[in-house]
Amino acid sequence: MACALMTQWLFNFVIAKITPIMLADITYGTFLLFGSLCIVMGVYTIFFVPETKGVPLESIHMLFEDNIIKGAFMDTFPGKSRAKGLQNHQNANDADSMDGDIRKGGGRVMQREEA
Repeated sequence: MACALMTQWLFNFVIAKITPIMLADITYGTFLLFGSLCIVMGVYTIFFVPETKGVPLESIHMLFEDNIIKGAFMDTFPGKSRAKGLQNHQNANDADSMDGDIRKGGGRVMQREEA
């Protein structure tokens, strides 16, 4: 995490120092460069980053198993989205564990005393 933060700060510094020079030398080309990089990053995100909307935090690791690129590409098609199958994954596990705790006596159940 520290390396990611350091890299973020480093590139923010580089962009802050380089942008005025680029604006002075290539004027509107600066906009075209940064705009084209944004488009490339958008395309990369669509095709290579898995969809995590609605997926519980405990189940996200399943999206990054096996072939990430193939899985993320499949996620671009709503019918083949792996995230939809994982949306209720944690809820089902919670219900099973709660039932198991009650059956095993792990839950706190209040009982009335007979007088």
